[in-house]
Amino acid sequence: MAEPATPTWGLGSRSHPSCSTSVERGNPPSSFGRARAVATVVASFLLPLPSVALAEGITLPDPAPTSGSLFGDSLVMHPRWIIVGDRYRRTGPPELLASSGGLVLWARSASGLPVGEAMEFQPAGLKRSDRFGESMALAGDLLLVGAPGWDQSTSLQNIGRLHVVDLSGTTPVSLGYVVLDDFGVRQELGGAVAALEEEGAVTVAVGAPGFVSSGPGQPLGPALGRVQVYRQAGSAWTVEANYVPPTADHSCRFGSAVGLSATHVAIGAPGGAASGPATWGRVFLHERIDSAPPPTVIAAPVPTLDDHFGAAIAMRDGLLVVGAPSDECDAGVAHVYRYKRGSWEYEATLEPPSRGLDGWHGFGNSVGLDRERVIIGTGGVAADGEFGRHAVVFRRAGAAWQLETTIDGDPSGDGPAAGLASVDAAGVTIVVPFGGGDAKGALRYDVLPRSRDLDFNGTVGAPDLALLLGAWGSVGVLPEDLSGDGIVNAMDLALLIGDWSVRS
Repeated sequence: MAEPATPTWGLGSRSHPSCSTSVERGNPPSSFGRARAVATVVASFLLPLPSVALAEGITLPDPAPTSGSLFGDSLVMHPRWIIVGDRYRRTGPPELLASSGGLVLWARSASGLPVGEAMEFQPAGLKRSDRFGESMALAGDLLLVGAPGWDQSTSLQNIGRLHVVDLSGTTPVSLGYVVLDDFGVRQELGGAVAALEEEGAVTVAVGAPGFVSSGPGQPLGPALGRVQVYRQAGSAWTVEANYVPPTADHSCRFGSAVGLSATHVAIGAPGGAASGPATWGRVFLHERIDSAPPPTVIAAPVPTLDDHFGAAIAMRDGLLVVGAPSDECDAGVAHVYRYKRGSWEYEATLEPPSRGLDGWHGFGNSVGLDRERVIIGTGGVAADGEFGRHAVVFRRAGAAWQLETTIDGDPSGDGPAAGLASVDAAGVTIVVPFGGGDAKGALRYDVLPRSRDLDFNGTVGAPDLALLLGAWGSVGVLPEDLSGDGIVNAMDLALLIGDWSVRS
């Protein structure tokens, strides 16, 4: 595979209005000139709206907290399950299962609400320090779970592997695991994962951000990172593609986050490069075609040193959301890009509201995407020791991205209150990770108001009616189920007609 040329971008410096010191900025390449103009136009429409009232949140505590737990490492919302990963979870003697990892699952009702008691899941054969549950992704009823700490042997440690779990039944069933076709030292396969169900098969992009290319007897160098894409063929998995960063990008943590669509693989490298101008985070966008050209490399519209751009990625249907949790003096931002006319175009920057308030730290630490709705979680610790404590939902309405609602964490807690966040047609989920000391992790689920503007064009009209009628009689967590009762029926039709021609 041809390696992309390292962009030759200059450096500048300017004083940031909310910081007491100057921050180093990068001058984006000329291709971003038009994007910056677009940003100005979009920003004029991006006016925060009053927060939408959510149904009272459901808080579900970690059912079996243990010392050192990382409940909230990863989070996914399946139509029938809400699943939380914990890389340090253990259910047996510490000498056997310390840091082996595990999952906590809650079943969901037809309308999406979590119901019943929590269920614990660990596949057979976990070993100490496997870190099972550090990352997760869904493809239909298959759950892909990263275990980047798995050791192949005493000399090949932190190789990592990817577990496959079937969610089609009443309980999860392990289907085995996948490893890279060749071992690289300390590669941490499964540090990030994205999945897609297409043409009756499953495609998975797996990040190995710790990958080190060292020959026998050679000293270990800095982590380059790599990403492999697998495609399921029956019970077997074949390698579709293998991606590595430019050779100069040592320590860029290439593969720390991944996104996958039918046409592209998005790879986050939030660590920048060890030398040269590109010392801010970047995202590499590879086309999924034979003889693909070099990847498109994007950075923030105004790159900032150590912004960790690319630390979180969500990708779906030509829409890409990238978190930069250390940008803007550690408050964080997220950037939206859209695939149009054969190229990726910058669309908007989503910022936390009321940026002067306490608690906005690490915004963009996690990003979730459901159609044209984005949820951005905070988390991490700023330089002053404060934690981020919120999650924010944005929704596209016509040409603008509007702030739909803010979810506030517990201000009295001693840990990050919204480290991860996920959204689907029924509602939003945030995870309250462990806070240290006596603090316990918890999951909070809130019901979102269901938008009648099903096509997100800014008004309710005939296209929305067509979408609703196309889903008539369907059961489950669906955007067309406007009433939230678990089925698309006459009640939903009445709600849509009641808002006919109303601007969202």
